[in-house]
Formats: sequence, C-alpha cells, structure tokens
Amino acid sequence: MSKNILYRFALSKIIVIILCALLFGGLAISLSNDAFAFVKPSQSITFTQDEPISLYELSSELQSAGIIENAFSFWIYARYKNAQTVLENFYGSIELDSAMSYRDIINKFKNF
Repeated sequence: MSKNILYRFALSKIIVIILCALLFGGLAISLSNDAFAFVKPSQSITFTQDEPISLYELSSELQSAGIIENAFSFWIYARYKNAQTVLENFYGSIELDSAMSYRDIINKFKNF
C-alpha cells in the first residue's frame, strides 16, 4: 500500500471523528442549556392542566407551551429525579417561566 492511500485513510477517519465530536458537543450544549437554563429567554407562562396525564404527555405539553425545548430530556430528568408521581398527579393552573431549569420546574410543581 502506498503512503498516499494510508494518509487519505487516516485523514478521513480524523475528519469523521471531528465531525462526530462537533455534533455531540452541540447536542450536549443544547440539552444542557435547556436543563439548567443557562441562556434561555424569560417569558412568564400560565400552564393549565384540566386532568392528570402521563409524564410523557405533560412533557410534550410543557414543550408546546414554550417552557422547555426538549420533552424527551425533561421526561428522562423527571424520571431520574423520581418526580413522576408528583407531575402525573398535577391538575390546575401554575405560573411557570421559560427561563426556569428542569429542577426549578419540578420544584414548582411539588410546591403547588
């Protein structure tokens, strides 16, 4: 095998690794910003739920209302923090802010 082919092979692998690192880094930054509210615009939102629903449906509703950006990551976080029962039993109206972290959102539901 010639050196030129080996160099191209090594370069292509390095480029793939760099592109994957950039992709996963961007994804990690986006999810961290949503979860920890590093740089989120502040907007007060009254969230109303007429009846208890599943955690996944609640996560989707929070995303639709503009409180969170990623319903799936909130769903995972809430399950990890054992807040599923509190969130699934919620119904009524609660004042939330789009600049709240996931922890703040769950605490607001717990204190309701």
